[in-house]
Amino acid sequence: MSDPAEARDATLDEGAATLRQVEAVLEELAGGSGFQQEVATEWIRATRSVLREIARTAGTGTANVRDGIDRALALVREVEERCPSEGASDAIETLRAQLGRTRDGVRLQDDATARQLGHASGLLMELEAAVERLGTARGSPPGA
Repeated sequence: MSDPAEARDATLDEGAATLRQVEAVLEELAGGSGFQQEVATEWIRATRSVLREIARTAGTGTANVRDGIDRALALVREVEERCPSEGASDAIETLRAQLGRTRDGVRLQDDATARQLGHASGLLMELEAAVERLGTARGSPPGA
């Protein structure tokens, strides 16, 4: 899926599906036992831990891609200095422009991923707080 609009729409569809799942879990927990609340709280914490690991791994991967692009741009400059022919300069400019667009695309994807992970983490924190409020309202906070 290379079209940014399609990617955004798919992400929104996934977000809406996730929200429906969260709402269903909250409804079930409202009528459930303290054990269900405790399990839900542990699941939320484990999921948040997974999100932190995904964010770390994605950040490392993105940094490696950006470093590779920067090294490629340095090599383009070196080739340009060593081979200043007219025909090569057009190809070099095209390569430089493509690498720049790729770097920009990686940056945009990294920003979008960070926003999505932040949103998911925030949603999990809200869900955990809601589960704790349900337990408190019943007089049996999760983990108690």
